[in-house]
Amino acid sequence: MIGWLQLTPEQRRIAINQAAIQSGITAKAIEKDWWVTLVLKALFELPISSHFVFKGGTCLSKGFKLIQRFSEDIDISLDPQALDQEYTVQPSKTFVKRLKKLGCRFTTNEIQPALRQQLASYGVGADLVTITAKPIPEKMPDTDPQTLFVKYQSLYLANPYLADEVKVEFSIRSLHEPTEPVVISSLLWEHFSNNAYQETPFTITAAHPLKTLMEKIFLLHEKFIALGDNPEQTDPALAERQSRHLGDIISLSRQGYGEQLLQNPTLYQQIVEHRRHWISYRGLEYDTLYPASVSFLPPPSLLERYRSDYTVMRTEMIYGESLDFDEILEEIAELNKRIAQMALQAPAKQLPADN
Repeated sequence: MIGWLQLTPEQRRIAINQAAIQSGITAKAIEKDWWVTLVLKALFELPISSHFVFKGGTCLSKGFKLIQRFSEDIDISLDPQALDQEYTVQPSKTFVKRLKKLGCRFTTNEIQPALRQQLASYGVGADLVTITAKPIPEKMPDTDPQTLFVKYQSLYLANPYLADEVKVEFSIRSLHEPTEPVVISSLLWEHFSNNAYQETPFTITAAHPLKTLMEKIFLLHEKFIALGDNPEQTDPALAERQSRHLGDIISLSRQGYGEQLLQNPTLYQQIVEHRRHWISYRGLEYDTLYPASVSFLPPPSLLERYRSDYTVMRTEMIYGESLDFDEILEEIAELNKRIAQMALQAPAKQLPADN
């Protein structure tokens, strides 16, 4: 797929612009997607990639074609086995903290140079991209996820909503299963293929959409519970780019994954208990993630900020048809109500693991 880089800047722009016309997606997004595709290809051709699982919003849009939203970041689940550690269902806090530190260091010191070398083997060297890792705070060496930034030279003017870099997040705490293979190709190739830049689609391992749906629901619940309903505690940044989760939940629900969720209490409980022991937000009662009390409708203190965020996202990131925000809220409330009727309860209390 490197043939596109070997064209003149004007030829590259012409190809991108044609793909934009065919798809209805902005040229800036088409360009960034090409770089996202290249970085994914490089990552999953690394020897260590058997321990990677592609997850998150970009996985839903680019891998499964389940949402019509341009998603620009790459989220990767890093299996503890990559660090010669075994996954355990109920780890101690000490184990998780140590593993976070190892995962952060591994991403920075091992994956970063390996990715740089892999891109260079394609002919994409330091003159075309720069790769950096998020600085690790001295007091927080156990940062998770750890982030790599792949900065490229754009053909277009800067856009504050679409940075000229691919952000790659590696998390050692993500639940790995269930997974499904997905075929990846660039939007450029899908909408305006040309012999001048031949591209071969490639297959990678991705998180199952049902798991992603549940995780988005739980993530919103965790955020809203931590916030409460006190406007004085509400930082405007708390809603920035967060309305996408609501839209993604409804897109997945409309395509059958809402029904699958209602019929899959085993996976529901598995993910809740994983988050209890591996994510473990301070002060959060994880029993509230069970159906009777889970809530993923934005609280009043955040509602208008989510509405404004969705308006921006609808313009900048969503292509094709999109729902009105009030429609999304209505369907979120209905799905929340149906989940609350599931016959699944929190397990009996157990003694906490050693610290």
